[in-house]
Amino acid sequence: MEASLQAVQKILGVTGIVAGLVAGVAAAGTSPDPGRPGWRAVAEADLASVPAAQRPPGQRFAVSGDFDGDGKADRAWVMVSDKGHRYGLFVSRGGRSAETLADGDVSDLPNLVLALAKPGTYKTACAKGYGDDAQPCRRQVRARWTAIGFGSYESSDQIFFWDGKRFDSEFLSD
Repeated sequence: MEASLQAVQKILGVTGIVAGLVAGVAAAGTSPDPGRPGWRAVAEADLASVPAAQRPPGQRFAVSGDFDGDGKADRAWVMVSDKGHRYGLFVSRGGRSAETLADGDVSDLPNLVLALAKPGTYKTACAKGYGDDAQPCRRQVRARWTAIGFGSYESSDQIFFWDGKRFDSEFLSD
């Protein structure tokens, strides 16, 4: 498990994942976007299916950075839908309206990893031999600014990065 965390940190270039699980859940207790109707902050009850000791170390549901290089603080966060059993990953650039980057089943929340990824070039899952050989794919992607690392602990890693016009994404592992 420790080796997997180190791999995730290396792949994503994660910095500052030292806030413990308790801090991550406590931060989730206050809605990061209270003006978003139909969505609420992640609660401990949403994570209860997996014991705290088995969840990703330093798990958190909100990160901040300059994702688009404009010098303004941007935010990414995970919230749970009031309807159904879905979560959403949202991003807001410099206080603009939030957009949805990803969504999934709320049962996946206990294993989610949300982190900051350093600017740089990343080798994609396709370049590592995952995926359909018959399909064209990018061998690498470049994040010019801080990016959003997102995935499932010990399973898959994805990066969301600003390409100058919009958020793009690519899987770094399966």
